[in-house]
Amino acid sequence: MYKIKQQPSDFKVVELSNIKIGETGKYTYFLLKKKDYNTLFAIEMIANKLRIPLKRFGFAGNKDKKAITTQMCSVERVSESKLKSIDLKNISLEFKGKGDEPICLGI
Repeated sequence: MYKIKQQPSDFKVVELSNIKIGETGKYTYFLLKKKDYNTLFAIEMIANKLRIPLKRFGFAGNKDKKAITTQMCSVERVSESKLKSIDLKNISLEFKGKGDEPICLGI
């Protein structure tokens, strides 16, 4: 029997977002790229590193653990430098800009 999806690199998901990104705003937008974590667990790990509540994060859906996924996320009142200081295994964060709306389902 042939298995299509045997390891995370066999399945890649890149989420599209139409959020308006600028240079100012109370939300920091970033691309979350992860492997071997579902979205919620990855965000929990980032929140723990930043020592902030999980409720300050926004994302548009939970992505598969058994995949390499990239999705836009938001975090309220966190600087670009703080975000860039996060170092976690199989998780990378790329600062994209600022804005006034959190990322949520449908955005």
